[in-house]
Amino acid sequence: MESISTVDLSRKFSQLRLKFITPQLLASLINRGNKHTIYKILERLEKYKILTRLNKGKYLVADADVTEFEIANYLIKPSYISLESALAHYGILSQFTYSITSVSTQKARKISVINREFEYSKITSAFFWGYKTQNGSLIADPEKACLDYLYLAAKSLRNPEINEWDLTSINKNRFKDYAGKIKFAPLQKLLKTKKLL
Repeated sequence: MESISTVDLSRKFSQLRLKFITPQLLASLINRGNKHTIYKILERLEKYKILTRLNKGKYLVADADVTEFEIANYLIKPSYISLESALAHYGILSQFTYSITSVSTQKARKISVINREFEYSKITSAFFWGYKTQNGSLIADPEKACLDYLYLAAKSLRNPEINEWDLTSINKNRFKDYAGKIKFAPLQKLLKTKKLL
């Protein structure tokens, strides 16, 4: 069987503008089905720093033009950027945090890869909305990022002190509309206490 060179594969990833690789995608690209062969090729690509392993079965193409927000979306699906990262992105929080924060319907977890921590907080699937695609990644609308944060604060998973937030970019009507869709009494109570409704 003809061997596949790492140089050819690297070129192929580049031509197809691939950012991420899975074993299944690699198998379809090289038309091979043997799992052992696929994993051996992945190991070789990792050894030559053509791929960086992110977590099980998920690899980053080393020279891909990719943002940390895109990596966060890719690591755990479904997820979108929210909480501190989105609030900082919109200028609501004045400083960026070390972790890239997202919400997901999956269990809460932290993943450390490529010298960065990716933090995922669990929200119920009924509240998994209010996000958009921006620069190739899914990110909460400013209003939903605030509400995601306050929802977790109402569950004692975040600090409810929001005095330093700059809410000038928030659309008040959209915020009220979004808040009305989240049927969670502790959140509604917190919103009233903070005079946000």
